[in-house]
Amino acid sequence: MKPIALVGALVLFLAGVSHAEEVIHVVGSTSFCAATITAVEDLLGAGGAYSVAYKHPQPSVDHDELSASSVILRGTISGKQVTVKCSWTGSIGGVLAVTKQLDISQIPGADGWILQSNIGSTASITIGNKTLNAVPAPSYGTDANGTYSTNETLTADVTMSDVMQFSTPYTTPVLLGGKVGVVVYEVVLNNGASTAVTNITKQQIAAILSVGIPLSQLSGNPTDILPVYCIGRNVASGARLSMLAELGSNINFGTQQVAEATTSGTIGGGNGLITQLGLYHAESLFPSPYTQSFVVGQSGYPSGGQVADILATPGSSSATDVADVSRQLLFGAPSWLIGYLSRNDANRAVKKTSMNTAHRLTFNGVQDWTGAADSQVTSYADNVVTEGLYSAWEYESFLYRSGLNSNQSSIVSALQTEVAADAGISGIPLNSMNVSKPVEGGLITHL
Repeated sequence: MKPIALVGALVLFLAGVSHAEEVIHVVGSTSFCAATITAVEDLLGAGGAYSVAYKHPQPSVDHDELSASSVILRGTISGKQVTVKCSWTGSIGGVLAVTKQLDISQIPGADGWILQSNIGSTASITIGNKTLNAVPAPSYGTDANGTYSTNETLTADVTMSDVMQFSTPYTTPVLLGGKVGVVVYEVVLNNGASTAVTNITKQQIAAILSVGIPLSQLSGNPTDILPVYCIGRNVASGARLSMLAELGSNINFGTQQVAEATTSGTIGGGNGLITQLGLYHAESLFPSPYTQSFVVGQSGYPSGGQVADILATPGSSSATDVADVSRQLLFGAPSWLIGYLSRNDANRAVKKTSMNTAHRLTFNGVQDWTGAADSQVTSYADNVVTEGLYSAWEYESFLYRSGLNSNQSSIVSALQTEVAADAGISGIPLNSMNVSKPVEGGLITHL
């Protein structure tokens, strides 16, 4: 017979484990972060009051958490105390983080997990049953022992991905989950460029990346002599893989065509200015043995939001060359810029201000939005995607690791279902599609 004290201690331990707060860590696609955060809030809201903190330099504004680089949400889901932490890494960076269970500080662009102690500052505002606050300089790391049943891990449980796992270099172990929606991409021409340019084709984007073109090749006006360069994402991004797949397997980022901007002031619609342009700097991404290295001009920005803010900032047509000759652009710095962005980031790039004239371009002659090309829109012509006229889209997948405990599994399952229900916030619901494609850039056929 076991001593009564020991049995009692075991019962208390098991009770503590069964009621321990569950923490779910989410990484991946910046393109689908709005739908993912909305899904978490919908689940928490069904459980009553909940709290949110997010990285943002400005005072709390409702919905700013939907585009923040790091977010923490805490409340109740199905009677269980739950904290969900999100840190957006890009799709491929997220697949790497989850499959190999890496500390996300090793993934480019990931800020880290926001601590629970960041929730509920004096700057909080309450909207309905949500308490919301922005954290300008949050403390990242692990919450102290005792906050949860054990010290918090720095690895991730779930990743949102714009690309199939089998399209990445990180195919094992095979992650669980599946498709939850469709992410749609748009091409944006930057602030100050001619509004007479309204369309771009796959061939023109490929030419910009490989040999370069003047704006006249887009406008038909021979006086538009400044070159056009592409700014875009690094290898952790699903948007990058999607664009290259859409253009064809033999197209890659040319060493003379991917730009990086030096700026002053507040970019993205403030008083900012692009002062210099050059090739994107050489860098190595991911820890050993997964390291990938890129020479100048071949890498890119870690988030779609950064690309959007550069496109919204004036000055590219008067920018100077960078001092480093090895990084100077082939046709000189004064230029125009295009970017390949998710709908949410494209909306951010064209946010209407007196200083911003950035605008969307139709893709191969097809327009997927409703309203003005140079303003934020609230509705889209989804039928051109769902019926196969518009090809710049990919499936969004909700992928998670094996080995979750039973409580975590039920929470993650509920979250996958809710993200699918909220997919229209960031793209198109999966059940709306009447066409399919087998792989990124693949042949689109009717269902």
